[in-house]
Amino acid sequence: MEFFYLGLVFFKMLCLCIESGLGEHKNFCKPLEDYGPREDRMESRHVCRTEMNKKCEPVTESGCLDVTELRCDILLTTNCTMDWTNKEKLESVMSIKEENLKNCTKEMVREFHNKTIYDCKNVTKVHCTTLWTVDDNGQKVWAGNEDDCRDVTWEECFPVSKQVPMSVAQMTCTDIPISYFDYENITTLVMADTLECQVDKVPVCSPITTTKCNTVTYTRCE
Repeated sequence: MEFFYLGLVFFKMLCLCIESGLGEHKNFCKPLEDYGPREDRMESRHVCRTEMNKKCEPVTESGCLDVTELRCDILLTTNCTMDWTNKEKLESVMSIKEENLKNCTKEMVREFHNKTIYDCKNVTKVHCTTLWTVDDNGQKVWAGNEDDCRDVTWEECFPVSKQVPMSVAQMTCTDIPISYFDYENITTLVMADTLECQVDKVPVCSPITTTKCNTVTYTRCE
């Protein structure tokens, strides 16, 4: 709300009487402008203001266009040369070989070997009961035999080394040559051809017209 102050204007008319030569009176009036004291009064006014707001929204558009492009492929070609070289060749050939084989015969021969045997004899000895006492020093001392002695006979054996004959098998072998067929490997040289090739790459291109489409999204604001 804004306020305006207005001043009041008052106009006065000043009239003069002028006598003409004919004796007539005429009024000659002239306005005189004058102002009195200022008087103020309040008046209301409706005040407005427009606000501007920006509104944006996405816009998507699509379009197509004929486009000429160059499509290329690769053509592979070979350049070959032939050569000859010596190669080793392995081959198995038949051959006659000889081997000595043993032919053995068995016969029994007599040999002597040391063997432990026991030589036994009867032994007779007197068997008595022995008496023992303890002296003043606490030592055992022999006090003689009782009257029960008698002859006792037993057999005693002792080991004796003795040569004993034994029949032992013995082999008698002789060498007998035997021939047989076998294979052996031999190496020879032969001519072999080799083919070496080199690959060459050649581009092959041609123009092709195609229709391509795409879309774009932008922002429209107001």
